[in-house]
Amino acid sequence: MLSGPKFVLGVVVTALVGFGVPKLAGYLENEAADPVQVHAEFDRDAILDGSVASRGVTPVGVNSPQSLKAFSTNYQESGDLVKVGVQGFKVVIGSVGDSDLTITDMRAVVVKRTPVLAGSLFFITAQGEKNIQLAFELSSPNPVAREVSQRGPKPTDLGIGDAYFESDHVTVGPHHNKVFQLVAYPGRQTYEYKFRVKMVYNGKTLIRTIPAGDRTYRLSGYSRDYATGYQWNGKPGLAGWSPIDVPRYCASKDALCGHASSQ
Repeated sequence: MLSGPKFVLGVVVTALVGFGVPKLAGYLENEAADPVQVHAEFDRDAILDGSVASRGVTPVGVNSPQSLKAFSTNYQESGDLVKVGVQGFKVVIGSVGDSDLTITDMRAVVVKRTPVLAGSLFFITAQGEKNIQLAFELSSPNPVAREVSQRGPKPTDLGIGDAYFESDHVTVGPHHNKVFQLVAYPGRQTYEYKFRVKMVYNGKTLIRTIPAGDRTYRLSGYSRDYATGYQWNGKPGLAGWSPIDVPRYCASKDALCGHASSQ
């Protein structure tokens, strides 16, 4: 269950000037005869957190290290920095044929697990409205798509509920599409993973993976042992990184780190 300070979700707002348009998270190339098209991209509208972590340590007092330069231009796909705590996606599934397409299952497939990254934490949060349809717990032995429900007055009072496709199938009409907003949560490891979607078209079962091929997404749980940490200030005239006392910061009621993983 997600509740209280354990999970903070939402959008990295436009105050993060210079961070660019999110890169495509994955696109499934389809042959002309394929009745299904799937498009995916990282979705800042699904989460309130843009935090990342590095395995290497960025020393406090270094204002523009190479890792920060890489972060500012392409932080979602940098080989040096990995999204931490929560990761959001927008996935569009379309039927390009003349028949209905029925989506019967959606789940995360964990390809590899490694220890959490504990070098430096780069902490970004913003205020906004969450917009989550389906959640995936990567630490679960069966990380299927689950419902997300509001269980209290605060935006962070969220709960992960029943498996969504156990009771509901989603039908996409001919030449139409359906948009899903997905959010993945880590346990106390770093995960390389992808999504697998099971569909039925004209009585035939189709399987698609996101991203396609051998590519995977990466998401790390929070560590309690970061060597250094920085917080992003996106206010006009003040935009930049400020060093933070990580143990003290993580212990505060408004911080995520050390609390955002369920296992």
